[in-house]
Amino acid sequence: MKWNELYQYFVRLKNWDRVTGWLHFGLMVSISLQVISGFFIYKDSEPFNEISKQIHRYSGYLAGVLLLVHWIRSFYKRDMMRHLYPWNRGGVRRILGDIKGLLKEKKMPQKGMSIGLPGFVEGVGILLATLLAITGIPLPTLKYIYQTDTPFMKVLHQTHVYVTFLFIAFWVGHGSMAVVNYFMQKK
Repeated sequence: MKWNELYQYFVRLKNWDRVTGWLHFGLMVSISLQVISGFFIYKDSEPFNEISKQIHRYSGYLAGVLLLVHWIRSFYKRDMMRHLYPWNRGGVRRILGDIKGLLKEKKMPQKGMSIGLPGFVEGVGILLATLLAITGIPLPTLKYIYQTDTPFMKVLHQTHVYVTFLFIAFWVGHGSMAVVNYFMQKK
């Protein structure tokens, strides 16, 4: 496997414009750092715990900025919104058709800016990541201001933890499908 090939597949995203490809790559890296560092935040070793918290915090800030750019672009490019959130009757029909094609015919859904399962899955991931950013980014500032955990901060933190579990399921599933898709294309 060549580096150029990996770049072409995972960064450039053959069917997307350059900015979308780099946003996707930046989100993949920053959120992967968050997921991995998040596993170590609650470990007992204090120095490792602090390093993990810093990695988690700053990669979270980066993900928040990238998500903000993504949302601004998505509202500007209306076809992106239709691709990511196909929640009307026609979109649901196409999603179900893509699922049927995958399960019965072993056929991968159409790539690119088409309405269907791939866009829906990406949209769910963007929504989960946005919810993680909304619940996670304010926590260090609130902790600094109040110097203790307020009831609101506890709710914010618990919501962040619960959404994290949903996001990890998405992250593993989406990453696995990307790898499967990559090797199916190699045939």
